[in-house]
Amino acid sequence: MNDKRGSKWRKWDLHVHTPASLIQSFKADGDNDVWETYIKDLESLPKEIQVLGINDYIFIDGYRKVLDYKSKGRLSNIQLILPVIEFRIKKFAGHRQFKRINLHIIFSEEVTPEIIQAQFLNGLSAKYSLTPGLNGGISWGGLITSESLLDLGRQIKAGVPAHELQHFGSDLEEGFNNLNCDEDEIISFLENSTYFTDKFLIAIGKTEWDAFSWNDNSIAEKKDAINKCHIVFTSSESIPAFYKGKEKLTEQHVNNLLLDCSDAHHNSSTKMKDRIGKCYTWIKSDPSFEGLKQILHERDRVFIGEKPELINRIEGNPTKFIEKISITRIPNSPLNELWFDGLDISLNAGLVAIIGNKGNGKSALADIIGLCGNTHNADNFSFLNSEKFKKRKPSNKAEEFEATLTWRNGTTNTKRLSEDVDRNLTERVKYIPQNFLETLCSVEDGIDFEKELRKIIFSHTPQSDRIGANSLDELISNKSEVIQQSVNKIKNEITTLNNKIADIESKRNPNYRKTIQDSHDKKKIELEAHDKIKPNAVPAPQNSGLQEAINKQIETLREKLLQLEKTIVEKNQEKTDLNVSINELTKADQAISNLSNEFNSFIASQKPIYEKYNIQLDDIVTLNINSEPITSLISEKQKGLISVNNSLGNSDDSLPSQIKNILDEITTLKEKLDEPSKLHQQYLSNLKVWETGRAAIVGEKQVEGTLAYFEEVLRYIDNDLKTEFETARNARRALVENLYDKKNEIISLYRQLFKPVTDFIHADNNLTDNYKIKLDVSLRLQGFIEKFFDHISVGAKGSFIGKEDGYKKLEQIIEVSELNTKEGFILFIQELITHLFYDRRTDQDNASRNLQDQLKKGYGPVDFYNFLFSMDYLNPIYKLKLGDKELSELSPGERGALLLIFYLLLDNDNIPLVIDQPEENLDNQSVHTIIGKFIKQVKDKRQIIIVTHNPNLAIVCDAEQIIHIKITKEDANKVSYTTGAIENPTINNSVVEILEGTFPAFDNRTEKYKVTKR
Repeated sequence: MNDKRGSKWRKWDLHVHTPASLIQSFKADGDNDVWETYIKDLESLPKEIQVLGINDYIFIDGYRKVLDYKSKGRLSNIQLILPVIEFRIKKFAGHRQFKRINLHIIFSEEVTPEIIQAQFLNGLSAKYSLTPGLNGGISWGGLITSESLLDLGRQIKAGVPAHELQHFGSDLEEGFNNLNCDEDEIISFLENSTYFTDKFLIAIGKTEWDAFSWNDNSIAEKKDAINKCHIVFTSSESIPAFYKGKEKLTEQHVNNLLLDCSDAHHNSSTKMKDRIGKCYTWIKSDPSFEGLKQILHERDRVFIGEKPELINRIEGNPTKFIEKISITRIPNSPLNELWFDGLDISLNAGLVAIIGNKGNGKSALADIIGLCGNTHNADNFSFLNSEKFKKRKPSNKAEEFEATLTWRNGTTNTKRLSEDVDRNLTERVKYIPQNFLETLCSVEDGIDFEKELRKIIFSHTPQSDRIGANSLDELISNKSEVIQQSVNKIKNEITTLNNKIADIESKRNPNYRKTIQDSHDKKKIELEAHDKIKPNAVPAPQNSGLQEAINKQIETLREKLLQLEKTIVEKNQEKTDLNVSINELTKADQAISNLSNEFNSFIASQKPIYEKYNIQLDDIVTLNINSEPITSLISEKQKGLISVNNSLGNSDDSLPSQIKNILDEITTLKEKLDEPSKLHQQYLSNLKVWETGRAAIVGEKQVEGTLAYFEEVLRYIDNDLKTEFETARNARRALVENLYDKKNEIISLYRQLFKPVTDFIHADNNLTDNYKIKLDVSLRLQGFIEKFFDHISVGAKGSFIGKEDGYKKLEQIIEVSELNTKEGFILFIQELITHLFYDRRTDQDNASRNLQDQLKKGYGPVDFYNFLFSMDYLNPIYKLKLGDKELSELSPGERGALLLIFYLLLDNDNIPLVIDQPEENLDNQSVHTIIGKFIKQVKDKRQIIIVTHNPNLAIVCDAEQIIHIKITKEDANKVSYTTGAIENPTINNSVVEILEGTFPAFDNRTEKYKVTKR
């Protein structure tokens, strides 16, 4: 029987005896005779058991009887019944423990019982004079019948002492048990008969074979017996027991194609191991002998257990498997061409290969499936586009047809072929058109290719972990938001330190000290010069009377004037202090206000989340702000400032007015003095001016431009500057290390998201042996060299002078730096700074250089430091490598292979995957050794439909279904198809003709390719 849907999982029980078997224990049930009971038992088998091998010892009578029931409409649940003949083989005769070594011949359903009897069984009995396994010289020969076996049994038992007969069975049983055939002669007879060419398989019973001891004399014989058979039969107590037995065969390096069968000798109602229905073997094929033969080459077609994974997936996700595609021409269509009208193709849930000659509608069918499945790759359709089937002139043929996808759960999706997909709706089919893969892999920058990989990686993130994100980038952004806030805070602190360090560095420059020393020396000379012009003393005259009174009065006014001047200085300082205080307090008040605003914004943003979970945000966080103390203090300071300003203003009672009045009064009094007194008073005035001038030159250390200031700066340079510089640099380094740690936190986030992918890639499996895929995340420089030379001039003398040499020097520093460790990155920064402050083109140049001299016009040290220490150029980059090549180094073909590997193995989506000619950009070796192997791995996990003309994909991948599409142009462009399994003879011929170029071409190539194995 050939299933149009191709190879499907069914249970096959190839070892079922009948009531006609020489040795069996079937019983009648109620009013039914034993055969009616037996047939009803078979009709009651679980629905998954659809193939039976009807087994008889030596004879074919039971199989005839079962076929007779089948021909009368019984056993409708059984799709295939195969004849199986069981023999005792001669090799192990002569030892009573090993007599029951069984050899089974499984015949094709195409071989009739009459042919088996006449051309095989009768031939054996006529050809061989068979000798029983016991000694005794009994000679026996003739046709093998029940009567002849009874006769043989009687003769055997006649030669046995009476007291031993209790250990023997019936005459028929003993006759059969001692009828041992030579398996080599049986096999030779079958192989040399034209009636059985390619229509039989040989199976050996494992239990009896396994009991044969391993020793130097028997090991070769024992291996030979099992290895010349196609299949090994067993009837296991349990599934674990089966796999234990299979593992043992594997360890013994012998044929391990082990099938579990019931070896039914009893009705299903018994608890015996060898009962009807106790079978764990599933085979994925057509229910035909040709289908059975496929397991000799494709071991994956056999599953032993309760249920294959694919069936579990179909039952658990019926909306993820396409049942069929139907296409019809719309009613009353004016189009005379038939095209797809009436196309109705049921699809296998595994791998479907669409084949056909060029221009015969393969890609058209794939496009239509993609359209109905709402693929988001519709822009890359090769058939349903405005240049072909949707071409508007002379007519849009696509408008005349509609297609329907029916899913396993019975739901449908119908589309007019002229419709567009709705990108707002979810994809139900993942479609990789030929143009899409080719374009994606050929773009030089690889951006689109990388985006597609990100989609696949994102598919591995469980829905529960996506926190509402719709893409990998969005998820990373959401999860790294808190980290980024910390990063921004650290960068602001680094900027503050950069300003301080740049200022300190300018002061550490020898030229700066030289300038300060020069200013100090000039100011000292100025002081010395000033000291030389000190007014000569004019003693006070010895006056009395009126002149003395005036002098005393002037002296009193001078003291008052001195006090007022002192008060003005104090008031000016008070004014300065008040302005500073008001400014600081106002900033503090504004900071409190900002905090309040930020808090209110935070509450507004978080409120929906807390309301969603019925949590009172006030129970978690509150902010109480009392600005009154600070606003009161600001008000008090402002009032004090007004008072000070008034005292320094122009009012009649202000300090400046008081001084003016005193000066006027002094002037008036001076006019009343005699000449000696005037000279003395003039001296006192001059002395005051000189003293004021000297005080201005000497000054104080906080007053810039004074001698005390320059002395303090020199002391600071000589004693404190280095310590302050080291402190600032250490503080910046600590911040940079902290910033690097934050970058690593993002790395950890990436690795967490990539873990499902990396776990698979690094898993111990042989699928990636040929294509070593590596995926890891690391910190890498992005655009660093370009941004570095945005600041640094290649025209300035130093380590990086000259464009070619400068770039080369920087590249060398980067190449030897270990950027993926914190210590390595710090050393990298230090190395750059060293090369900027010292010319490292030679080892001899140790002269310190000014950073500003190496910067481009318009840039200052702070600009450069902010660039260098912000680390904006050091970003987490995931590196995807194929072997030793990074993504950018891969050829389009290698990218295609890599992307297909991701789609097939790493894409966590379980919707159908449709691929149009995946082999186009790949070499045959890659198709065979890589992609083919991956497709075989995945086809039990999701439905895969491929359009191909490469036999490596359709045949080597063991497609469950082949759909041969063709267009008959002379018949109104009618599209027709043939579908079925590879083992279907019609499909097999199509495969050879389409994919191999006919049998003669295939045979011709086979002969030419023959080489001597080394």
